[in-house]
Amino acid sequence: MIPALLYLQLVSLKNGFLQRARRLRQPRYAIAAVVGLAYFYFFFFRPFTAAAGGGRHPGLPVSAQLNAEMAPVGAFILLAVLVVLWINPSSRAALRFSEAEIAFLFPAPLTRRSLLHYKLIRSQVGIFVSALFLSLLSRRGAMLGGGWWIHALGWWLITSLINLHLLGASFARERLSRLGVRPAVRTAVVLAVFAGVVLLSVRWVGRQLGSLDAANLNGPEDILRLADAVLAAPPLNWLLLPFRAAVAPLFAIDAAQFVGALWITLLILVLHYVWVIHSAVAFEESSVALAEKISARRAALASGQNISLTRQQRRREPFKLLPQGSAVPAFLWKGLIGAGTKYYPLPWLFTTAGLAAASLWLANRPEYRPFARTALTAAVAIAAYAMIVGPVFFRRTAHRTLETMDVFKAYPLRGWQIVLGQLSLPMTMLAAVEITLSAVAAAQLGAGVGPAEVTPANAIVGALGWCLMAAPLGGLLFSINFAMVLLLPAWAGTSAASGQGIEMMGQRLILFAGYLVVLLVALVPAAGIGAIGFVPLFWFTGNLSASIAVGSVLGAAVLAAELAAAIWWLGRRYEHFDLSTESAR
Repeated sequence: MIPALLYLQLVSLKNGFLQRARRLRQPRYAIAAVVGLAYFYFFFFRPFTAAAGGGRHPGLPVSAQLNAEMAPVGAFILLAVLVVLWINPSSRAALRFSEAEIAFLFPAPLTRRSLLHYKLIRSQVGIFVSALFLSLLSRRGAMLGGGWWIHALGWWLITSLINLHLLGASFARERLSRLGVRPAVRTAVVLAVFAGVVLLSVRWVGRQLGSLDAANLNGPEDILRLADAVLAAPPLNWLLLPFRAAVAPLFAIDAAQFVGALWITLLILVLHYVWVIHSAVAFEESSVALAEKISARRAALASGQNISLTRQQRRREPFKLLPQGSAVPAFLWKGLIGAGTKYYPLPWLFTTAGLAAASLWLANRPEYRPFARTALTAAVAIAAYAMIVGPVFFRRTAHRTLETMDVFKAYPLRGWQIVLGQLSLPMTMLAAVEITLSAVAAAQLGAGVGPAEVTPANAIVGALGWCLMAAPLGGLLFSINFAMVLLLPAWAGTSAASGQGIEMMGQRLILFAGYLVVLLVALVPAAGIGAIGFVPLFWFTGNLSASIAVGSVLGAAVLAAELAAAIWWLGRRYEHFDLSTESAR
């Protein structure tokens, strides 16, 4: 039976490849494929050709000591990933089969073990692609040493282990559920054990150093050294023993070290395979339900709805909607209901206040200063990442405007009102994220974490100034999605779809390049006008807080004016958009 399942998988792969090859006849796919191939060549393969010619990345020496220091960190990350699998709220063992696979395989004379083997064989395709991609990334860094095949096999072993543990954990969760263990109890126990082990190790290191701040973290090497000290402390080091063995082949610097570490990793994989095969529970009904759920989600997305709206349940309002007034709050009101109650104003306020309070407590404890610095760096990095990448995840919002344009055009609203209404939800959600992260950063900086020249007043005013500019700047980036829908509806339809392949990645790269161009064009005049207010005031008064406030207000005003112009232009384009001559197909 296994050869037949292998044949089925190979034929499916061949047909998928041929379908993508035929798609390249269309210009939008061909151009995007060229962009995707160029990205892979310059970002991944060209460094290999340079290294083959004798070149190597400067400043990134390969050493056994560096690998030995990074191996415990990799083991801890693997442990954290597996912990997440156990705190999954689902208590049913549902394997992901497509509806076609369910209709073809489930009525066939196949045992449950054969279906499980088919799932394992099918998963190897995604595992192989993931391992290849991760090996390219790790080899590009040129820090871990070893040949490309060491990285590829090392990542394949790790991803295969995670996949097997995912299946085994799902079976174990269902068995625990049958024994009466609730998901909340299981999650609480797993998190309590994990957090307790980590905190005990941190306390042990703190007693050894007298204070964690005595580690004097001045760079990545010091942070890595402190992390290794925590991971080498009992009882965490005992818990990490099998995980260090699992990641050891990835951190091998030569073939001899790889082969020496391979046998125990293969033993762990075999034990996981035996565990999965012999602990399998009935998963057919759950798999059918999961396939129906996925199909319903795709149908809801294709029809422009949120999957949560398809559930018959009553939800409270995010805020009171007045019967008269501007239509823009109505778009936001509707969008927040579709997004879910966790995005409502009150939960967001509690989350922001809690994170800010935790940041203040962390910053005011000298023994936890290293972690406070890490939290500050993470908050700033995530805020920048969310601003740049956030609009990419809201492409569907603009595409739904195209799909439901016949309904929107029947509204007694101007084009700019509809565009602004559609922008209101992503702008609000991005601004909420930026405010939360700014509160965390301001709490850390105000408590003395970071440059000594930054006072609490500087930190608060700077955070408020950034929050003031975040909404219009995010709105400009989100406007690109609507511009693409109205100017290139065919491209918008494919880029918003959740497709795979080089050509789909190329289309997303082109769209991301547009985000960066708009970000640069929008920031240059805003920064110039803001500097006109900041520099003279700081020159004559020396008051940094007041200068930041004036510069931020002027910069935000310029960004708001740019956003207003973009919304007006998009509104005009929307009003003249003809559905009968332009189509997303």
